[in-house]
Amino acid sequence: MSHELRTPLNAVIDDIPDISKIEAGKLELQEEVVPLREIIADCTGMLADRAQRAGTHLRTRVPEHFPRVRANPLRQRQIILNLLSNVLKFPPEDSQVTLALSRAAGGAPVIEVSDSGPGIDPADIPRVL
Repeated sequence: MSHELRTPLNAVIDDIPDISKIEAGKLELQEEVVPLREIIADCTGMLADRAQRAGTHLRTRVPEHFPRVRANPLRQRQIILNLLSNVLKFPPEDSQVTLALSRAAGGAPVIEVSDSGPGIDPADIPRVL
């Protein structure tokens, strides 16, 4: 039982110092050239069972030959997992979640997560964001 509680709590406790560093402008990222395709594949693989149990179809649209990007692999993984986890919290039955990877006009990578759910009521968007 303690292991089951400790593992999720470690992630929360580990994030608290990071949030403090971000707020203080002191978080230093160690960037390296990373294969974004592989990070996306790992993240979707980690959440595939959760999506399936929720009755959600998890799809990816990732170009086969997407170039490596300069990023912090840990933070990139954290961002993708957070986006996917959020969209998988309350999915409608038989919904679809798609993670797409593309390039912006200037060449920067774009990661987009969309779902077939009802979305946020437009009146709630200012409060949510």
